[in-house]
Amino acid sequence: MVRLIAVDIGHDPNSFPPSKGVVRNGKGYAEYDFNKKLGTRIIELLKVNGFDVITNATYASLPQRTRYYDSKRPDLGISVHANAGAASVGGRCAFYWHSSKQGRKFATHIIDNMKDKGYGIHGNGLHASNYGSWTNLHMTRECTTFPMVLVEHGFMTNALDFPLIFGNKQDEYIEDMAECDVRAVCQYFGVSYKSSSRPKKAPAKPSTGGNLYRVQVGAFSKAGNARSLEAEVKKKGFSTYLAYDTDDDLYRVQVGAYGKKSNAESQLKKLRAKGYKDAFVADNNGHVVSDGTADANETTAPKENQTPRLIGDWQKNQHGTQWIKAEGTFTVGGSRVMSRFGSPYMSAPEGGWANPGWSCDYFEMTRTRESATKGYISVGYKSGGKLKYIPIRTWNPTTGAVGKLWGTLK
Repeated sequence: MVRLIAVDIGHDPNSFPPSKGVVRNGKGYAEYDFNKKLGTRIIELLKVNGFDVITNATYASLPQRTRYYDSKRPDLGISVHANAGAASVGGRCAFYWHSSKQGRKFATHIIDNMKDKGYGIHGNGLHASNYGSWTNLHMTRECTTFPMVLVEHGFMTNALDFPLIFGNKQDEYIEDMAECDVRAVCQYFGVSYKSSSRPKKAPAKPSTGGNLYRVQVGAFSKAGNARSLEAEVKKKGFSTYLAYDTDDDLYRVQVGAYGKKSNAESQLKKLRAKGYKDAFVADNNGHVVSDGTADANETTAPKENQTPRLIGDWQKNQHGTQWIKAEGTFTVGGSRVMSRFGSPYMSAPEGGWANPGWSCDYFEMTRTRESATKGYISVGYKSGGKLKYIPIRTWNPTTGAVGKLWGTLK
């Protein structure tokens, strides 16, 4: 019996800009370009090894893709990606739905093959996707008739992984990664792997898009709400674009693509005049670069190498909390602030009020997302031998904008 394998090539040609890629020395590199090259090679090797293959239409949405795959009832699936994060974070990893023993089995084969070839792994390489966490990925969750594993083949933002993904080592890397993935398929079904070589090609050229600016009108967790807004904005004469962000699980409604920020800001004024008061200008990574106003209560995030003193790079733990080592003293301002025991989330046990003038020496700073547009920046400190956190300002996870400090930092 011939086995059917689903190969999902992550994202699409329009996903960078705004977010799915990296910019180096003013030049853009799209994740989709790498995903397509690797996915194409995986498909070639799967066919060499006697498997039938289905893959996604280039511009299909995530729900369309998963419905299509499920309707074909493949025996196994792999979603091809490259990761992004703090510059210090690198390595490869695989995601599988937490209750799928078959998914874990397939993911384990992939990671073991990568280790055997000498490539670094992110953590232990295996991430069990689950509801209510940063691992809750649409592709692993919604493919319900077969095991789907999403593989991050290194970090585009890491100095060691970047040359493999986009640079002069790309050809060899794609061959190695394709072999790891397809060999894992063979191992999963207990068949021998057949190798096949092909002529090497030139490394990926930088995307001509460079750094572009778009105006973001809204962001939604439900695709239907995003499409409704997209249609509304389009009816008012604007060229719209719907982008899905797998990291935040949000559908972003955006307008235009401009090489100059000033042009994007001009479009922002027109959208504001049409009633879209919360619109802002976003960069390639979807971060706010201009809100078109000088709001007294909310500003764009400060540079991370300025006060407070931050050490290293922002990281993310298993609960989805962003954190970074930091040093300094926080003093509460004119209004008291509630502290939390053990966790910076508002659902954590209350640690008592900190009154105006109270101060603490902190060793960590965190960013926690309470909802799509509501979050907090907090500092971690020790009190009576116990770990506590106190929020110091609001943070919008969608736009990156922060509120005024609730005190002072030194």
